[in-house]
Amino acid sequence: MAEQLGAYNHHRAEQLGAYNHHRLVYITHYRAEQLGAYNHHRAEQLGAYNHHSAPRLLQAIARDNIIPFLNFFAVGSKSGEPTRALLLTAAISEIGILIANLDSVAPIITINGNECPVAEESVFVTVIYKPENTSITASKRMACVNDSVTLACASTAKPAADRYIYYRGDSLIHNGTSKTHTITLSAHGTHEYACVASNTAGTGDNSSVVITVQGEVLLKT
Repeated sequence: MAEQLGAYNHHRAEQLGAYNHHRLVYITHYRAEQLGAYNHHRAEQLGAYNHHSAPRLLQAIARDNIIPFLNFFAVGSKSGEPTRALLLTAAISEIGILIANLDSVAPIITINGNECPVAEESVFVTVIYKPENTSITASKRMACVNDSVTLACASTAKPAADRYIYYRGDSLIHNGTSKTHTITLSAHGTHEYACVASNTAGTGDNSSVVITVQGEVLLKT
């Protein structure tokens, strides 16, 4: 008898466990569906409330003359609906939608009054200027009679300098395209040499260098 009661109780316990599990799953699923539907319904209610509450708030502010220039929105329909405020809200909403879709508005903005695309053209400007910062150097600043000295003229220009003129004092000694010129010192003393560079844009300033030439030393016997 005890064994029969034990088997019966065990069987009932299994039945009750299965029943409770089934009820729990059913109730949980049902409540989840109810909560989902409730939340969706509340979201729709809140959206509708916000859509209508903003115009009504604007109308109330206008009617109370809190902000004088909003008096225009105090007028509503015969039923009290804030018609003008609703129109303003709708306009603001449409502007927001347009701003959010600038990609679709951009082609309209970029078309001129003739409904034709605006042509674009690239222009490259080349700036030229005559030689500047001209300088002259000498391979020797101290030399002897009959020594050879190379003069070199340099400058900044665009286009590059293509003609160089060298002077010894006021006398022209070279006029050509080479920026260097070699001279033979024939007289002792102090001599000034100058160069002037030029290009198609004009002639630059001159630059000079002084070379001291020593005479021959005579040895007495």
